[in-house]
Amino acid sequence: GETRHCDVGFLYDPGQRGEVRFVESWHVALAAAAPKLTLRRNYPYRGVSDSLVTHLRRRHGRRRYVGMVLEINQKHVCNKGWRALVAALGATLVEAVERS
Repeated sequence: GETRHCDVGFLYDPGQRGEVRFVESWHVALAAAAPKLTLRRNYPYRGVSDSLVTHLRRRHGRRRYVGMVLEINQKHVCNKGWRALVAALGATLVEAVERS
């Protein structure tokens, strides 16, 4: 029942240069491709909160593992623009990987 003020959230560890670079690249690409979306960093959760990504960081070491979580507001799931959002995420992910 909680209203989220975000369409897509990028959750990452701001102390990890690789994660910061990757998220910045993806954020810029997605903002250009879908300017009507509200994009936020480390919202609605902090990227260092307990999660699979933080577990993998501890297990593999910060130098060997770069990870992040993408949060998509559930209002978009299976809605009219869902396929367009998925396409934009996929295309901009490729762009971010190539830039990082």
